[in-house]
Amino acid sequence: MIDIKILENIGLSETEAKIYISLLEKGTQSISGISIVSGCNRMQVYASIPRLTENKLIGETVRGKRKYYFAENPENLENIFYEKKLLFQNTISLLKSKYEKKQAKPELRTFYTKDAMKHIFYDVVETLNTGDTYYRYSSRKHDNLRGFLSEDYKKKRDMKEIQRMIITSDELKKIKEKGNNKLNREIVSIPKLYDLFEDNISKIIYANKVAIIDYESETSFIIENKKLADFEKKIFKLLFKYLRND
Repeated sequence: MIDIKILENIGLSETEAKIYISLLEKGTQSISGISIVSGCNRMQVYASIPRLTENKLIGETVRGKRKYYFAENPENLENIFYEKKLLFQNTISLLKSKYEKKQAKPELRTFYTKDAMKHIFYDVVETLNTGDTYYRYSSRKHDNLRGFLSEDYKKKRDMKEIQRMIITSDELKKIKEKGNNKLNREIVSIPKLYDLFEDNISKIIYANKVAIIDYESETSFIIENKKLADFEKKIFKLLFKYLRND
């Protein structure tokens, strides 16, 4: 038995689907005959005939003074499906246009607690895919991330083999290199002669996001915008390359 729902999904109404299937199965019928074999009342049949005829799903013949209707080739259903497909594609294009306009405007989220600062690091590992890289400026006065980051964050970071490129101070670079020369991490430093780089602020650039953390005020925020994040990555990579070769 043909599933009426399939024809409804293509674009026919329930009544139209019942009439068409009935004519396919029972052959040529009058209006009253269609009403009997389809289970639709005569008013529904009269209302559905014009659209079915327009879509070339049923044809009309005259016997004496009475009109009879028969099912046309089911391939004509493709025309309805094609029209619906075009409508769907146009709708998708409009929705994409609205989405891209929204994406063009940076989305800003601000946080004011220490726990929210931890959330940013967790958002990094949740957002990035396996093998992705994040870029971090770390101008902390001391290594105050020790004990700050959860084990869950570290496990997920290492499991996803997330690469890290870090620009920090000479002092913090030495501490990190003494402590543990971790895989998937490369560090360069701002020369002391230029600046101590101890502002106690971090900036993390990952995927389409830029996060900034102020450790002193425990304030942080995330800007979500691909264009802005890509711009920040370019600047970071240029500086990183310069400092690595210095």
